[in-house]
Amino acid sequence: MTFHPEPALQTPSALAMRAYLDTYLNADTSALRRLLADAAVFEFPFASGTIPPILRGSAEIVRYYKALPGKTKVRACRGVDIHDTLDPDFAVAEFTTEATVLATRRSYRSRHVAKLRCEWGKIVHYTEYWDSLLIREASGAPDNGPVPDAWTYRFRSADPEQSDAGREDETGT
Repeated sequence: MTFHPEPALQTPSALAMRAYLDTYLNADTSALRRLLADAAVFEFPFASGTIPPILRGSAEIVRYYKALPGKTKVRACRGVDIHDTLDPDFAVAEFTTEATVLATRRSYRSRHVAKLRCEWGKIVHYTEYWDSLLIREASGAPDNGPVPDAWTYRFRSADPEQSDAGREDETGT
């Protein structure tokens, strides 16, 4: 699957944003890895439950995204609007995802706003905002309660304070 946002922007950040959204929609972690700087940081400020609010380094980001297809199926990425800025290495995007949490078979439609910074064509920082309550509801989580294990992401972090050391991630690595 691919999408075709309008208008066709050609700045490095707009191209990186478009490529990132394509890898997300297609669950293509090999392509994602090629887009990332080694020290890339992904932030999800509205993350709740066990969805990590920050991922540091390309290896940790790729591990997280490798676990997604076993948890949720993203069916569509619609209404993509990439806003270019005066800085060619910075872009903002608005889009809507349609997805299903596999464990509950509940679908949701979530509006997202994301900002991306790249250097030399590689993503160095990505921040995404979404309505975490929609995802919590689709995952079967009670209000203010823990997200069920079916939606839990386990991964090893290079940061000992963020680490789930001793537990395997969902990909078995």
